[in-house]
Amino acid sequence: LYNCCNMKRLNVTNGYVCCPVENRQGLLLELLNRHYDQQDKAWNKKIVIVFSHDNCVRFYTELFQRLKQLPIIPLLKANLKSQGGLDDYSLFLEAETAVIAVSTRTALQLPGLTADKIIQYEPPLSLQSVSSLSSMCSDYLLFLRPQEVSFVEELRRSGGALSSMSEQFVPWDSVRKLPKQKVQQWYKNIHSMNINSKAAYKAYMDSIRDHQLSDIFNLEGVLIKEVAQGYCFVVPPFYKLVNETPRHDQELERKKLQSENMVIPKTAKVVKTSFLRVVREDDQDPEAVHRRAQSKAAKQKAAGQQKRKRVYREDEVVIHEDGTVELGRDQMEIHNLHKHRRMIIGKAKKSDMRALKRQMNNTEGIVKTSTRIGNKKRRRPIKIPRSMKSM
Repeated sequence: LYNCCNMKRLNVTNGYVCCPVENRQGLLLELLNRHYDQQDKAWNKKIVIVFSHDNCVRFYTELFQRLKQLPIIPLLKANLKSQGGLDDYSLFLEAETAVIAVSTRTALQLPGLTADKIIQYEPPLSLQSVSSLSSMCSDYLLFLRPQEVSFVEELRRSGGALSSMSEQFVPWDSVRKLPKQKVQQWYKNIHSMNINSKAAYKAYMDSIRDHQLSDIFNLEGVLIKEVAQGYCFVVPPFYKLVNETPRHDQELERKKLQSENMVIPKTAKVVKTSFLRVVREDDQDPEAVHRRAQSKAAKQKAAGQQKRKRVYREDEVVIHEDGTVELGRDQMEIHNLHKHRRMIIGKAKKSDMRALKRQMNNTEGIVKTSTRIGNKKRRRPIKIPRSMKSM
């Protein structure tokens, strides 16, 4: 990063960058490209890039590898339980210069993590996470949106090394954006790029929407179109801006109200099973709600009484009060078997026909006949030799 006035390198231990949403990816790529020697194929520093989720780690490591052939080691939380992930981390600790990409929770759990520079690319978890990460390096850089600059004041109030946070200015004219057409072509032809880009986009939006410090990190003033432009999306992926109450929590709240013998109005939060719900004017009136519940119970009771009036004769027929007649249970089963037999004769396998025959033979009330069920084999006529015909 350079000062826009004299273009000299800034030697500040802890700093932050006020970066618009659509320029975040280009600035990070430019910063990493300055620390990588393309001729020697080596880094000149030991750098840790901190993201909010493992999906972001997967996407950015693959993106920068395809754009500039930058060898970034992804350390996923799931891989650290295996020997391969531990080997990658041990190689980073032993190397003089290297770059790894991790999530915030994974970085806080890594034992003995030290680096020359830590880049907090996405929103941090809390003030404590920033203080712990800044103590692991000699240079800490924090990416913030213009709406999140008030977070720096919270860091300064906390005291310590974080009180010296200063803004680092960037000449935005020299920062190039991602090649949009090339990245969109990768989304179209490479499955992993398509899936990981959408997952990283949603993970970044989740980190802002569900942040603990909702007064600072929230979706107010965020334009989805600008965020999607940073990821080179033609159409922004679908995303729920409002975090809905989980289904389980809604059911628990409703059961709690029922246990307290409280009248639950129709406007209470429930699991929606239909969008045909009509909002009535008397929804807030407990007496009206009670009357509707009574009428519904009376209708259910009348339907049950009407059902009990039916007279069943299992072996013969069902006679209703209005004079209509239905087949009984056994007769209906026999009828269905005969109907099934007529449907499948001529196109069923022999094994199916044998099973059907066995089922019909074991059913009472079916007259057993001597006719075979199934396709009979055609018998070829016996050829009589000519010598025998002459006799």
